[in-house]
Amino acid sequence: IEAVKNGQGTTQAFVKDMNTMYKLHQAGKDEVAKLEGKDKAAALKALAKYSDLAPLTTSMLGSFMDEGVIATVPVIAESYDKLAGKILKEVNIEIAAAAPLSDRQKSQIMNVVQKYIDSDSKILLSEKVDTSLIAGFQLQIEDRFVDLTAKSSYDGLMSKVAAAS
Repeated sequence: IEAVKNGQGTTQAFVKDMNTMYKLHQAGKDEVAKLEGKDKAAALKALAKYSDLAPLTTSMLGSFMDEGVIATVPVIAESYDKLAGKILKEVNIEIAAAAPLSDRQKSQIMNVVQKYIDSDSKILLSEKVDTSLIAGFQLQIEDRFVDLTAKSSYDGLMSKVAAAS
């Protein structure tokens, strides 16, 4: 993108690079790892079995690049993902915990969460470990955030002590 902006690249080269990234995305991590260390021609040949971006998509990307608005593509994609998720009744839930949660703990959390979402919703669950939380967990359910960590309790207590001083 910067090369095109600086006059050192072409829109056609940008669209070709986007097509290659799309093919790499289709290939997956394992196949991409096998391509590491190969020369560019061999890597492109190995990716030839994957489909290209749709012609309308390549045209749109080229137009965005020509008009200087390519930086808006991530914002558009994020908005599209949110809208598609609502239509498909997908609910994104992220659980952050101080340590990996057991299946039983996840099940208990999900049983409570399911009381607050539509029964026909598809749950897209992601988990992460954040040792700074000390104990407990945080839930991000779409745009709602619930913090049930020891760190949160400690921080709240310390702010009350500071206010009382």
